[in-house]
Amino acid sequence: MQPKVSIIMAVYNADQYLGAALDCLVNQTEPNIEIICVDDGSTDSSAAILEDYAARDKRFTILKQKNQYAGVARNNGLRHATGEYLLFLDADDLFAPTLVEDTYNKAKEQAADVVCYRYHQFIGTTADYRAADWAFRKDLFPQKACFNCHDCPDTIFQLFERNASSKLFRRAFIEQQDLWFMATRNNNDAFFACAALVIAERVATLDKVLLYYRRDNPGSLTRTKTADPLTAFKAYEKIKEYLVDKGLYTELKKSFLLLTEKLYLRDVLPEVWDTKLQYLQNGGFAKVDFDEALQKDFLLKVERKLAQLRLRALRESFGAAYGEGNFDSTALYATIPWGLQEFLEKNHQSYVIRFLYLQQWLQGQQLDKDLENFSQIYVRFLAYLVLQRVAADVELSEFTQLRLLGKAKALLEEARELYGAGNDVVRHLHSALAEGEKGLFAALLVEDYSLKKQKIKLEQAKDNLARTKQKLAEVKGNAAVTKNKLSEVKESLALTKRELAQSQKREQGLKNSLSYRLGRALTFLPRALKKLFP
Repeated sequence: MQPKVSIIMAVYNADQYLGAALDCLVNQTEPNIEIICVDDGSTDSSAAILEDYAARDKRFTILKQKNQYAGVARNNGLRHATGEYLLFLDADDLFAPTLVEDTYNKAKEQAADVVCYRYHQFIGTTADYRAADWAFRKDLFPQKACFNCHDCPDTIFQLFERNASSKLFRRAFIEQQDLWFMATRNNNDAFFACAALVIAERVATLDKVLLYYRRDNPGSLTRTKTADPLTAFKAYEKIKEYLVDKGLYTELKKSFLLLTEKLYLRDVLPEVWDTKLQYLQNGGFAKVDFDEALQKDFLLKVERKLAQLRLRALRESFGAAYGEGNFDSTALYATIPWGLQEFLEKNHQSYVIRFLYLQQWLQGQQLDKDLENFSQIYVRFLAYLVLQRVAADVELSEFTQLRLLGKAKALLEEARELYGAGNDVVRHLHSALAEGEKGLFAALLVEDYSLKKQKIKLEQAKDNLARTKQKLAEVKGNAAVTKNKLSEVKESLALTKRELAQSQKREQGLKNSLSYRLGRALTFLPRALKKLFP
């Protein structure tokens, strides 16, 4: 008997969660299923777990391949599927016992090519459910039992999440449309799910939570986007090509651009953003039809997203820096306005870079209206303090040390004037400077402070003198070039005069020759006339 549903599961190093996932499949209320598990070159005990389940349940088929990522594994399973319908599930998720029964019945009832259903997210245990309502937008559904992309062209890509695991597919439909998963590390199912959604004649929805999507698996491919940062771009470029090829792009363009911008933003990570930005600016934007206005708006949103991510990293780093001190890192973090998130540059593990970037930001940027002097002083104070904390591991030039010390002392005086000597900010800043005098700036304090200033000024004067000498040399060089050009002009003028004299001499010679010949002609003319007329 043909299975009603083929369940295809790609498995890679999932032994921590695999047993629970397989138990959910074994205990489905619909027994007429086949379970095709594709071991994608696991190095843990996943393969042994699969073999154990297969030995106890004949509905299991175990396929093995070298590690080629989930897309290739799903394609492998798809080639072996015999069921009327297809489910593509993940090895670290959990499933309702009626998943197969409910989706199959809905598909048969509506003669659907695709059935989309709801899911929840969870972290750690199933007790911490979080509804993924954004992945099942009932408010946008057409008022029909079944629909297709022509019923909602402006929102088709906003109705559901662009994954395969929250959908049931009719196998004959998938084979007829020749749809396959992409062979990429991440986002391998985005094209498959989106292509199926737009080409399907009948899409049905099932308003039941049937999938529980795990969010805390550090080994999940969706959590390793830094390894291959351009896969999302490749997926959505392929979706656009597919829409163009099927003659659907013009109709679905609005929805596609909304989807692409959202998902590109979702994949923004500080560690790889430079690589992504370079790709987008070198043709990536054009491939997904981002015009100049959309590019500008997108990049502004990216900056905001990066700021949020950096602020999160800042919280963690401050927590580490102050973990053993007398400071409440959470309270300190709470005092930092969101606008100062940008002071944390990519290399947030370097306290010196963090400080210098903050200093540049404060000087060159317009602060938010709600930022008062207290916030500015407090955040700058934190930067100095963090810098001081790791001073022993940092090599700074004397000039930089002197500059930091001078600014820190000026900051302390400013804080005293504004808030008084008893203020916590003033007190902590004073303590930091006192500690700094014993560590980072000790060498400076041994020598005379003014003498250090004079040394610095002398170095600056030497630099200025060197620059002046360089400019003088450039001027002399320019003068030499001008002199050479003047000599060339003089030579050219002399040559012209010589040529003119020669021309005049030749002209005079011609005149003399003409005069002589004319005289001769006049001399012989009377004789000739006498001979002709005697």
